[in-house]
Amino acid sequence: MSFTRALFGLSAVAAVVVSSFNAPVSAQQKKESGDKQPKYQKIVPKVVKFSQLAETKSFRELTEAPRDFPIPVYQGRFAGGSEKTSDLGKTSSLQIVAPDNVERVIEWYRSSLKSAGWRLQESIPSGAGAANITGYKTGMLCRVGLRGTASQTDITLSVTKKL
Repeated sequence: MSFTRALFGLSAVAAVVVSSFNAPVSAQQKKESGDKQPKYQKIVPKVVKFSQLAETKSFRELTEAPRDFPIPVYQGRFAGGSEKTSDLGKTSSLQIVAPDNVERVIEWYRSSLKSAGWRLQESIPSGAGAANITGYKTGMLCRVGLRGTASQTDITLSVTKKL
């Protein structure tokens, strides 16, 4: 099973847990219980499965980058990809290994995405050699993850189109 397929499989069975916490007891609750209740009552955690939020309708692995991929693809070695359709839309993901340093690739994506009409939001994780760029267009969201060294950059691209 490929890494991409395993990653999507995890999202179908993973769960979000809303953590439990103590909530204040109301004055009415204190009065009704004769003030025997503690100051706080325990709230039970609620579990929501991702599969309830977005059911996967189709999935396929890609053997090459699609020609009509809606975001610019930096020249490099294609390392894998997939297309997934769910209730949330169609998500296409690509992994590229570029033979250039990460700073050069970051600058290329900043420029290329802006000129392709994407509105950008960028966050750079702590430590040099990495960046995450999120882009927005009508009905689409793209994410570009970059991590690299002075001689190579791993690029993860994903775009979700609203259906």
